[in-house]
Amino acid sequence: FDVTLHNLSGVEATYALNTQALSEIVEDGFFTGHSSDWRGKGVDIAYSGAAVSGTGEGATITVPASGEATVGVDVKPGAAFDSYVAQNAPNGTFLDGFVRLTSKTDGQPDLTVPYMGFYGNWGKAPIFDALASDGGAHTLASGIYNGTTGQQLGYNPLVKADARTGTPKADRYVLSRAEASGAPTVLEPRTGTLRSVHTLNTVYANAAGESVASYVTHQAWKSGVNPSTGKMTWVEDGHEPTTLDLRSDAYKNLPDGDYTLTLSAHNDGPSQAEQSISYNFSIDTTAPEVANLEYTEEGGNARLLVTVTDNKPVAGIDLHDPADGLWFYRHVFSDTDGVKGDDGRYRYEFEIPMSDISQAWTDQGGTGSVIAHPYLLAWDYGLNHSEARVVDLPTDNPGVTLPCTNPEGGHWAKDAVGWWYVCANGTDYLKAGWFTINGVDYQFGPSGYMMTGFLQRANGEWVYADSEGALVGGWVRDGGYWYYLDPATKVMATGWLANGGSWYYLHANGVMAIGWVNDGGSWYYLNASGAMVTGWVNLGGSWYYLGPDGAMFTGTHTINGRVYTFDESGVWQR
Repeated sequence: FDVTLHNLSGVEATYALNTQALSEIVEDGFFTGHSSDWRGKGVDIAYSGAAVSGTGEGATITVPASGEATVGVDVKPGAAFDSYVAQNAPNGTFLDGFVRLTSKTDGQPDLTVPYMGFYGNWGKAPIFDALASDGGAHTLASGIYNGTTGQQLGYNPLVKADARTGTPKADRYVLSRAEASGAPTVLEPRTGTLRSVHTLNTVYANAAGESVASYVTHQAWKSGVNPSTGKMTWVEDGHEPTTLDLRSDAYKNLPDGDYTLTLSAHNDGPSQAEQSISYNFSIDTTAPEVANLEYTEEGGNARLLVTVTDNKPVAGIDLHDPADGLWFYRHVFSDTDGVKGDDGRYRYEFEIPMSDISQAWTDQGGTGSVIAHPYLLAWDYGLNHSEARVVDLPTDNPGVTLPCTNPEGGHWAKDAVGWWYVCANGTDYLKAGWFTINGVDYQFGPSGYMMTGFLQRANGEWVYADSEGALVGGWVRDGGYWYYLDPATKVMATGWLANGGSWYYLHANGVMAIGWVNDGGSWYYLNASGAMVTGWVNLGGSWYYLGPDGAMFTGTHTINGRVYTFDESGVWQR
């Protein structure tokens, strides 16, 4: 690079030249925040120019009175520096410092000129942190999550989050539309990033490579520590949702099969390079099948023989008491259980000793002998459950059968799947519709379980039921996003909403907007709390003006008596 000196005095001025070549020290794989001067130790400095005397450190430049002179500064890394970078910073590192001009002329001050350069390929450094399934993340592993529970996919869903070990299994990412509490019906990517990018592309595609959903996220800042939580943030946090919700109108008809989620972005500046990460996942709405269930004492060992098959991995099985629907014995499969046949189906064959069943009955608070007629449910990774299969055990505890009918005089019951309503006659249960119980509306699914979360009424309106099944009003946070339900009607709001002295915009799917929104041909900006902004706002170093109604200005406008011009993107042209 060149440095040009302008002499404003009436006498010539001479300066001695020396230049630092600083690069950050790397220890144990980390940049330390401290630098070492490589000048003469692996980086050569040379000077050139008509007014320069000498080429190495200590060379001088003389600037004529009321004139100018230019010195060329050549910072040239050598083999030693190249080797150091290759071993410690293979994606490249910075060289920087100051050109120092020490005055040799009385009355003239010393001068310094800063410089910075990058040694390496600017596009090589990764944008995305490592996949959680691969391990080795630097700041925050990139993974896909169950948007209804916030738990990472790729683990057995019957294993509690705090008991899970190892990395998630990339071949066990499964979505479903199951009614069971905590079923993975929403896929939410949480991506760790090491570099900020202007644009992040999120694309869901089917097995044929056809896009079924796509999103574009702007101003995607790299992962950093959230000061309020002390935890690392994922790049999608604070932006519009990039989820795939299988119960939403947009995706409720997506067929079962294999899909791919790809996130891509490119770096800014020189050596631009497109980078991406991908996840393979499946949509599975097919329940496991209990192919065999029998009690045997052959060989003198009392035991249950169980065979379960499914087109996807099976999570485990339960034995349930028909009296209350609660499970008292659970067998959770490991990742190595089961065999995948040539037809692509998984097959699990195993035995349960009768002694284990009896002990589980006692451990769960059962009295006397284990019940004679428990039923078995098999669960897959999507929390689809099999049809109930009753098994007859040779015990003296007949138990009771599970009955139900209508709301009058009935009572609530619960099992591992959820709540249902047992009716007074004890022979039937409420299912497949809305029912009013003690003045409160509840919806029950086709299997009879009380439904929670977002529910759709017959007239198409959306409402939200809490964990108790009751409809709620006001602001609701679900799957990481905010929604608003009318306090009086309990109906989900869309479009513009005035609340608490601020205006909010709710997308067609009810999600509260954050960032830029185009409505009716005008652009509006909603801050991180969702409130519409008016007046001046600085975003990404550019100034915008939003009128009293929130609409972004373009063209020429007079604001507070001064004329301002904004381009077609709304940026103030200074």
